[in-house]
Amino acid sequence: LSTQNLSGIFRNLFSFFNLPVPVSDRWIVVTSINYPTEDVKRLASLTDWNLVVVGDRKTPPDWQLDSVHYLSMEIQEKLGFRMSSVLPENSYTRKNIGYLYAIQRGAMWIYDTDDDNKPYGKGLEQFDFSEYISALCFTKHGESTEIQSKLFNPYRFFGHPHMWPRGFPLEHLKNHTNGNARLRLCHATKTPVVQQGLVHKDPDVDAIYRLLHADKKTGLDERFNEFAPPVILSPGTYSPWNSQNTLFHRNAFFTMYLPVSVEFRVTDIWRSYFSQKLLHMVGERIAFYPTNAIQNRNAHDYHSDYKQELQLYESSSKLVQYLDTWRCSAKKIATCSVDLAESLSYEFPEMVDESDNSHCKNQKKNEISVVQLEMNTDSPSNHSKPALIVLVEKNGVTMIGALQRLYQPYFAVVIFCGAVNFVGNGKHQLGLSNNDKFFTFAVTGVKTLSPYNYIRISNAYASGEYFLSKCVMEVDAMRLQNIKGYYAVRAAVVPKFWTKQPSDVALAVRAREGFAEAVWSSASTGKQAADKAVRLITEKHSSDVFVHNILSNYQKGLEMNGISANATAHMAASTGEYSTDL
Repeated sequence: LSTQNLSGIFRNLFSFFNLPVPVSDRWIVVTSINYPTEDVKRLASLTDWNLVVVGDRKTPPDWQLDSVHYLSMEIQEKLGFRMSSVLPENSYTRKNIGYLYAIQRGAMWIYDTDDDNKPYGKGLEQFDFSEYISALCFTKHGESTEIQSKLFNPYRFFGHPHMWPRGFPLEHLKNHTNGNARLRLCHATKTPVVQQGLVHKDPDVDAIYRLLHADKKTGLDERFNEFAPPVILSPGTYSPWNSQNTLFHRNAFFTMYLPVSVEFRVTDIWRSYFSQKLLHMVGERIAFYPTNAIQNRNAHDYHSDYKQELQLYESSSKLVQYLDTWRCSAKKIATCSVDLAESLSYEFPEMVDESDNSHCKNQKKNEISVVQLEMNTDSPSNHSKPALIVLVEKNGVTMIGALQRLYQPYFAVVIFCGAVNFVGNGKHQLGLSNNDKFFTFAVTGVKTLSPYNYIRISNAYASGEYFLSKCVMEVDAMRLQNIKGYYAVRAAVVPKFWTKQPSDVALAVRAREGFAEAVWSSASTGKQAADKAVRLITEKHSSDVFVHNILSNYQKGLEMNGISANATAHMAASTGEYSTDL
């Protein structure tokens, strides 16, 4: 059929079945056997999103909700998809018809979810829709062929080290960690084409975890760290993800098919592993995002779930092993899949070398910062929203354990930044010379705590006037969530952070007169860098909307705190310091 004929058929279908006209290229697909739930009604109310609800034989025959594309069994048969006649009835996999329907109607994004999930916090705006983003990337462990080293546990990353997602190979749980220093910070990388958001309250875990930890009546009541950033999985790494809170870009649509030959509790997990392998072959990746939904799980029998999940327990590891070593011997997908995709005007991406481990745009390998980031959910009640960045020079690495104990109860997250051997500090007790009298108090050699977070930057930035700005920019590029600004201090400085400081204004802290004069330089550091930054803002990028907004917000911050100064002048003023005792 020609595109013109297809368009005519769909116009007739819209008219005959009273289906709404699409409002955008963003679609939500769910399947339901219930009358419209409160969560479905909430999804239907989202601005600029089209909601498709795929019905089944058990769905009430009078199901109706304004502005929703409800596909009854009758409509499914009329759509003309061959799949509709071969998909089993009363099956979750009838969701496949909803995907095809959205694709046919011009979808660029498809949000895959269920009728017992509702957006939370930033909701769907938590996801990324731009072409490029800054992000942390989880990388392969060198040339290791061990499957355990290729697995990523997103729940550990987001603060639950003893929880695992449904479909994670159980035989690798006991000794699995996400490794040390496996993260790389990209300032500009392609937005992942599959984005899995975590959910609060009743996250997706297997029946074994639920039988051990869930309340029989109320289920689970879990939450994840609120400050953790998104994380992208590089080619050669794997993690299971589900169909409950997942965003697909058009470039990943060819991997959305839910297998029909396996159990309901297995189908989306098998899809996730197949999808990752295929996406790696075309240069695309998947990512995990901070919590943006809450699940009040529909009633389930955990023992029944366990029986449905047996294939996951028995075969997940074997499947990952097979996919990781499999190489394509042909240059075409199954004929029927290609024909269907082309009939929907879908173009498959070109295949690329899977060995590219960074995907950082315009960054040389030695310019990519090494990152270690651990989060937990046991944040003390007295912690505040700002993040603390501790600038670590050569000798400062020996103080990290003591500084962790001092700072971590009071900040959302503490991140050490420098060009030092952060890993070595966790294993050895280092000492300082007797001549270093300023440091001869009992803070050296104190073992590090978990979480232990750091960014290892290039030596070129680890000294001089760019040290502080480089570390702040690197942490900002990580995109920590719900952070209310940053404090940045050198390891040898202990500010009185427990006192109230003004917000929405940049402060430079200095020691009081006469304090440690032998240690602190009286030179004006950073003036040259500040002048360059001001020139970029006022001259080169003066017409840039993003830069203009930054300057405007800076000016508002000054006014809110009673500072009568011009924003650009305040940025570069060598007298614009904030004096306090240290």
